[in-house]
Amino acid sequence: MVCAALLLFVAAAPASDPRLAESRQLVEELEYEQARELLLEVLTDPALTDEDRFAANMQAGRVQRILNRDVEARLHFREALKIDPAADLPAGEPPKIKAFFDLVKREYLEDRPVAAAPAAPDPVPAAPAPAPAPVDPQPAAAPASFPWLTAGGLTAAAGALALALCAAAAGSMYMGLVYPTHDPDVRNIGRVGVWAALGGVAMSSAALGVGGGLVVVGLLAE
Repeated sequence: MVCAALLLFVAAAPASDPRLAESRQLVEELEYEQARELLLEVLTDPALTDEDRFAANMQAGRVQRILNRDVEARLHFREALKIDPAADLPAGEPPKIKAFFDLVKREYLEDRPVAAAPAAPDPVPAAPAPAPAPVDPQPAAAPASFPWLTAGGLTAAAGALALALCAAAAGSMYMGLVYPTHDPDVRNIGRVGVWAALGGVAMSSAALGVGGGLVVVGLLAE
């Protein structure tokens, strides 16, 4: 029964490699070991097409299952499913082969990695905020200049006034000394006043000079 179903499969499976046809002939002659060795040789051919590789693995899986080589049969069926995960056995397949193939197919589909969801695109970086417009620095206010002319004028005026007063006082004191008087205290006071007046005249002259100097500095600073 198994042999007849296998013959139906290999006869229905199209193949372009002549060695696959030879392996089918060996299966018809019940030469399973020789068919297995020939199929293994075919599968080592790097120039084998995917279609022939699929047919050779399916055929080798059945032969290995008939020979109770379940480990090898499982490997051949999985290789065939890698090429066509939707592959199935034709109708009328013996339960020994059909149940085994269905088990291998179910395991293979469960073991396949699930396709990862596409990665989300990288977020578009936000445009940088515009730089603030440069602000022209306001020129620093010039420090207020010292009122040289005013200070100099006032100082000179004060010096001139003091000079006039001291001169007048000195004159009066001098007149008191020139005209004779019998009071010695008055004469002493007159002498002190003259010297004080003369000192005031000197200081007034100095103030007048300082005021003039300030006026000159103010004129140069304008």
